[in-house]
Amino acid sequence: TLMAHDSMEDMRRSCGGQGFLRSSALGDLVAEFGVAVTGEGEQVILSMQVARFIIKAVQEWRAGTPPVGTMKYLEEAPVERRVELHGAACNLGALLGLFRDRARRFALDLEARFAAASAAGRGFDDALNAVAVAAYKAAEVHCVYVFARNFDMAIAQFVQDEAAQAAVRRLQELVLLQLLREQGGDWAEALDYRALGAALDRVQALLGELRPDAVGLSDALGHSDGALRHSTLGRYDGNVYEAIYERAKESPLN
Repeated sequence: TLMAHDSMEDMRRSCGGQGFLRSSALGDLVAEFGVAVTGEGEQVILSMQVARFIIKAVQEWRAGTPPVGTMKYLEEAPVERRVELHGAACNLGALLGLFRDRARRFALDLEARFAAASAAGRGFDDALNAVAVAAYKAAEVHCVYVFARNFDMAIAQFVQDEAAQAAVRRLQELVLLQLLREQGGDWAEALDYRALGAALDRVQALLGELRPDAVGLSDALGHSDGALRHSTLGRYDGNVYEAIYERAKESPLN
């Protein structure tokens, strides 16, 4: 939800002054979606619930219970060497492995911090509050890994056309590389400056490769003009400037 809201605001800013126009509907859409990350602290509360789940899953794993579902990464071997991201295209399996390893490391770290707080005589809720920053981060990276894993599985399951699958795979690679580049400090032991530079180079290349598919990928989401509040920028027929001009003529100020 946070990623979606941040990306919507990035999109609005990328549209410049036209994205600021009321007729674009982007301002309204961003503001309304903001409720999901603001209302009654919902985002924080849910993140803390995820953190509770992570702590209990790690505790059960340490006690000998095999992890299941999204926590199966606890059984994975840690990444203990530098990862290379060079080449014309990054290995998606290696990228997913980095996100999986990050989730594992932060989950183990959170449980260790929680255990230390508990050993100091705190109850569960007080101990969780004492490690709240680490808990929020662990929940975040866990959810990002689940997003990345589900994205990968959904492409194989639901996108059967080879050309469409190739386009969505490029989009998947772009999303993962951008997240990795922006949060590179989380992989300080696995990625060096050269690897992060290679990630940036690949991001630049992917932007060019994806450009011809941008309209098709957007249309494939199936949003109607009505759902987009009859946005002058998001209209299906693509007549952006004509729509902006006609909407401007309707304003009493003009």
